[in-house]
Amino acid sequence: MLTMILRLAGPHRNRLLAGVALRMLDGALALLPVLVLFLVLRELVAPGAPGLPGVPDGGEGWTPLRAGMCMAGIVALRFVVHGASVTVGHMAGFHILKRLRLRYAEHLRSLPVSWFSRRDLGEVSGALLQDLGNVEPVLVEKLAAMGSAVTQIAVGLACIAIVDWRLALLACCGFVPAALLMWWVNGRLERRMPERIRVLAALTSRTVEFCQGIGVVKAFGIQGKSTALYERAVAAHRDVNLGLLRYVGAAATLYFTCLELGYAGLVGFGLPVPGGVTDRVDPAAFAAFLFAAVMAFRVHGPTHDLVDLSGFMHQMRTSGRRLLSVEADEPLPVPPVSAVPADASVRFENVAFAYEGTPVLRDISFLIAPKTMTAVVGGSGAGKTTLVSLLCRFWDVDAGCVRIGGVDVRDLREEDLWRHITVVFQRFSLFNDTVRANIRFARPGATDDEVVAAAVAARCHEFIMELPEGYDTVIGENGASLSGGQRQRLSIARAMLKNAPIVVLDEATASVDLDNERLIQEAIQNMVQSKTVLLIAHRLATVAAAHQILVLDEGRIADSGTHDGLLAGGGQYARLWDMQSTVRSWTPSGLAEHVEQAGAASRQAFRDVPLSK
Repeated sequence: MLTMILRLAGPHRNRLLAGVALRMLDGALALLPVLVLFLVLRELVAPGAPGLPGVPDGGEGWTPLRAGMCMAGIVALRFVVHGASVTVGHMAGFHILKRLRLRYAEHLRSLPVSWFSRRDLGEVSGALLQDLGNVEPVLVEKLAAMGSAVTQIAVGLACIAIVDWRLALLACCGFVPAALLMWWVNGRLERRMPERIRVLAALTSRTVEFCQGIGVVKAFGIQGKSTALYERAVAAHRDVNLGLLRYVGAAATLYFTCLELGYAGLVGFGLPVPGGVTDRVDPAAFAAFLFAAVMAFRVHGPTHDLVDLSGFMHQMRTSGRRLLSVEADEPLPVPPVSAVPADASVRFENVAFAYEGTPVLRDISFLIAPKTMTAVVGGSGAGKTTLVSLLCRFWDVDAGCVRIGGVDVRDLREEDLWRHITVVFQRFSLFNDTVRANIRFARPGATDDEVVAAAVAARCHEFIMELPEGYDTVIGENGASLSGGQRQRLSIARAMLKNAPIVVLDEATASVDLDNERLIQEAIQNMVQSKTVLLIAHRLATVAAAHQILVLDEGRIADSGTHDGLLAGGGQYARLWDMQSTVRSWTPSGLAEHVEQAGAASRQAFRDVPLSK
């Protein structure tokens, strides 16, 4: 376990060990007042009695006044040592946690999107929240506290052995079986801990899912599916924890029974019976026994603490293994030196890709010339968004390659790749920050004038100025205080501020009303001037002006060409255009006519069905 802790500590391991060493010294100093009290008591009840090995004899050196001064010095020294241990240890622990949180966040960011698609939110957040939450108390406090407890037990038993080795053995008679029992129990608890972490991760996922879908839950009633999933996750979490509690409760009862019987045996050994330390009621021997009994009591407390601490350590070990397993997952390969694209062209060459064994794209090849627009259309599940993911290198292709300016995207470092691409997704992401900070996120060094210019071009300056604090208004998590169209225009403003040569629009107008669609289309027209554009769309009216239209069907390019050429060809694109044109032509009067025609056809169908006899 110490090896795992040191591995997690990284460059701060020496500072962490220094904090533990200081706490161990503090634990040893905590027993010195008992030793001083024994020396004073022995001097009072049996002047001139033999002293302890290594401890100065009595006499004037151990008068109550001198002893008081010595204890005051011990207290002062403990104050310094304990303060130093807390400062060094806690600072080391929090530095380690900061490093771990940033390192694991960076590692999660470097993993391919496919890694996240195979896991739910609870499992992904577990590494940064639950597992690091379990590691935090160990690094900050519990490891040092365990060192102090072990030191007090060892030093206390050594002091008892100096008085009488039989007393030390009696003190161990309760401690040893209790410690072995808890070691055995903790080993079994550790094997059950992954199940507890699993149900906790599931509960986290279901809780977030329940909160995000609360509108649907209300609409469909309290017995909705989301509520049932949440209730099952709560019940599973309860059952696992109750099982652990019953298991630990029985073990704890046996543990404390062993420990208390051992302490009772030590007290019984000191009674004035033949063979006991005080069988002759010798004052010096009786003082020695009192010292041993008090010292054993001081050992008793740290032993209880050690058991509690061992539970933290076992929980930490399970979480540490999970953290190290996440760290072991391979990110996408990074080239040692990033290549330089010659221009802003995009080329797919014989690209194939499968998701978890299911083919999504097959032999895809096309070229987007610099400063031209290519639109990709097709039915749901055709593979349109997968094209965007491969261009952005969210996944790597299974065959073929994707090139930007003649350079394979796998030969570009991530930061260089994203200098060439900006993406406006259908599902926008905004932060719980000001409007200005959300737009500036694309280019942190942008001036206020550049931010405003991007907002004006994206047709969102007007509604921003109507907000309570204008550009300094905090918009809530994912822009909760804005409408869907306003949020989409903010994301376009952010993309415009980035000013990358390649623009990817993935269903940017799919979920907005007509007024917002018009404003977003104007914003897009401002953004794509002199850019290489890849446009993913369901609404064919938005792609008519594209230089090239690709029709995707079941992962293959079924057809390609210009709008007019594809209409003249009479293929799948022409059929989709006719369907959408029919829908767009439904005026209120026309819609009523369509409804009446459908009703008449339905009535005729019922007339043609023979009645059952």
